[in-house]
Amino acid sequence: MSIQGDSPEESQISPEKPPKPLCANCGISMPRKSKFCPSCGQKTTDVKISMRDLMLKLWQTTFHLENKFIKMLAHLLIPGKVTIELLRGRVKRYPHPVIAFLWTMFFFLFFTNLRRNAEPEDKSFLRLGDGIDHAQEKKEFIAFRDTLLAEFDSLPTNLKYPSNKIFLDSILERGRKKLDIPTATDSTDLQLFDFIPHNPVKVAVNDILFMHTDSLLQAYRVTGTIDRMAVSRDMKITKEGEGAGDFWIGTASWAVFMLTFIMSLWMKLLYRRSKRFLVEHFILWIHLHTAFFFLLSVLMALRYWYGSVSDYIEVIPFLWLWLGSFIAMYKYYKQSIIKTLIKWILMQICYLLSFIIAILGSVLVTLLLF
Repeated sequence: MSIQGDSPEESQISPEKPPKPLCANCGISMPRKSKFCPSCGQKTTDVKISMRDLMLKLWQTTFHLENKFIKMLAHLLIPGKVTIELLRGRVKRYPHPVIAFLWTMFFFLFFTNLRRNAEPEDKSFLRLGDGIDHAQEKKEFIAFRDTLLAEFDSLPTNLKYPSNKIFLDSILERGRKKLDIPTATDSTDLQLFDFIPHNPVKVAVNDILFMHTDSLLQAYRVTGTIDRMAVSRDMKITKEGEGAGDFWIGTASWAVFMLTFIMSLWMKLLYRRSKRFLVEHFILWIHLHTAFFFLLSVLMALRYWYGSVSDYIEVIPFLWLWLGSFIAMYKYYKQSIIKTLIKWILMQICYLLSFIIAILGSVLVTLLLF
């Protein structure tokens, strides 16, 4: 029933509808009762974020990624499985291949450093060159020894008993042997680039510990750009062999990533008739290397917790990569066993050559930048 005095036209006019809400993330107009943006998927919010919302989002994001990552690691141990599923469009099941690879490399480096810190005597396997162990501690001991001997020499003559001098020398000699302190006559050859023709320089170890690089080069009359560069670099690596090893490990990690790309180029050549994109070969190899470094991480963790493991366990990661690459190629490219075996043998040769190039490149980068 219309109100008296209103015209029929006025009674039929409906009130204006409020404008549709806009997504705070992408600015797209959304349906009025929509809880999520149809364009970007963000949940409708009043912009204000409570501490509960923040912590809940952190929990969901962290454990959602963790569950996908753990599931991916388990499936990666089945050669080719994750790659085949990923290229079939099942993307949401697994994290990004590169992110998974970087996380695996992080755990590998983490457990490697834990093991080295727990067992300092095993640090030599990451030493680059004939480094001097604990150079700073040796410098401090030599300085303390020289100060102690100088104080003894400054004593009055009536207090310099021969027995006291013998006792002092005996204690210092035992400390020197325990810390492997070089004697005044010990020397070493500083020659870094064996493939570059230059004269090696025989330098006293104590001079390496105490002399500045420029002073040493001048004292030993090292001339020539190549010789000075080689001796300076070898002197630093000799004093900081463990640091150079750490730097090389970090560089080698990126070299593995480059190795993955190089292997994808080889696979593109071997399977050029399959008309696959380069990225498809890349994903296969990054999954193989992710599984390989996951097994290496487990091996390093076992070494850290148990000290040592059986030789049979130590070869598992390498055996898996060796056989797993064949199984993955057979399942992924779907060719006959004979064709796959022939290409797998060719791939092994290519892998060996690419591995040597990648390692030599990482060593060269370490020598130039460390």
